[in-house]
Amino acid sequence: MAFRPHVPMIAALRNPGMRDRHWEDLSNQLTFHVAPDESTTLSSFIELNMGEHIEMLQKVAESAAKEFQIESALDMMLETWDGEVKMELQILSYKDTGTGILKGVDEVNAILDEHITMTQAMAFSAFKGPFEERIDAWNAKLYMVSEVLEAWLKVQRDWLYLQPIFESPDINKQLPTEGKKFANVDKNWKQTMSSAKSNPNVLDFCDNEKLLEKFKESSKLLDQVQKGLSDYLETKRSVFTRFYFLSNDELLSILSESKDISRVQPHLKKCFEGINEVSLSEENIITHMVSPEKETVPFSVAIDPNGQGVEFWLVEVQLKMKSSVRDVMRDAIVDYTVTPRTEWMQSWGSMFVLNGSQKHWTSEQEELFNSDGEQGPVKMLERIRLQLIDMVFLVRGELSKAARNVVGALTVIDVHARDVIAKLVKLKVANKSEFLWR
Repeated sequence: MAFRPHVPMIAALRNPGMRDRHWEDLSNQLTFHVAPDESTTLSSFIELNMGEHIEMLQKVAESAAKEFQIESALDMMLETWDGEVKMELQILSYKDTGTGILKGVDEVNAILDEHITMTQAMAFSAFKGPFEERIDAWNAKLYMVSEVLEAWLKVQRDWLYLQPIFESPDINKQLPTEGKKFANVDKNWKQTMSSAKSNPNVLDFCDNEKLLEKFKESSKLLDQVQKGLSDYLETKRSVFTRFYFLSNDELLSILSESKDISRVQPHLKKCFEGINEVSLSEENIITHMVSPEKETVPFSVAIDPNGQGVEFWLVEVQLKMKSSVRDVMRDAIVDYTVTPRTEWMQSWGSMFVLNGSQKHWTSEQEELFNSDGEQGPVKMLERIRLQLIDMVFLVRGELSKAARNVVGALTVIDVHARDVIAKLVKLKVANKSEFLWR
């Protein structure tokens, strides 16, 4: 019972945060020296009647405890970064570029955000006094590391996008200014990655203002390169507007290998709805266009892409595509008059068959109107019925998949044509100028 009154005093004096400055403060307030040494005992404090000043002791102890929390938090944060298990940068090799990229920064950024928040809270604490310089220095270090990593990742994103593009000699030749700027950034990037691999400690390596400036300069150069690249792509699209159907990556894939037409082939179907690919001769001359259904249409005049920019020979493909379809359509219409219809429909592409058949159906009916008047539709109806019978026999035989599709589509159109002519017969239409025919 006699010991109990001294417990508050003991608890205050044994506070783990008590430092020399607190004992000095306490001595000044008491007007006598109370700093403990190796010979100090509890009895000596009791003899000094320290219990009579319990409020003063507790106030100083409370201040010491608050300061101790700040000191412990600072020590804990430093231990997190630079303890036995250090926070290190992960530099992984990137493809066959001879350099690497930064990976696994999510954990680092999470800890950075947490520690910056903690440090800012300390900066506003009323008990920060003894550690103010240390807090400010630590806060500045964390902010520098955060800014460096942020700038690093931005440069890395841009570098990863542009590196395979400017790896192509063709692109460097067409964009010499941007190529030089990227080469400068690439050189700095490789040096930085090599240095980071040699010194992977996050705090040591990233607390570097010069490194931040280097990343900012690289980012500025890469922005200029991307703008130049975008302007370059726009000039290509202005020549061949169907390039607008392609993404920048797809267009760059074409331009980076413009001498290799096979690299263009996968993108043709995005530029032309009906062209899936083109056929090439041994001399790399474009001779035919091929549809997604594998129907082949020859170009009336072969296209020589050798020595031309891809956008120019694609414009030529666009022009020759139209003229060639027109020429083949004309040939199919002429061939209809000299080849049995069942053979003719297997000899030409589906759209030539469908349109050619419609053309002859129209012209034949009008000729019959001119020669036979009211009996013209009667004769035409019989002719169509015979054609449908021939198609029935044809379908029952061996046909390729493409031919069967053509015959199936043409049958639908022929049945419709039969119904139209049957209506003309029923209504006794006798002249091609009558409204029901027109």
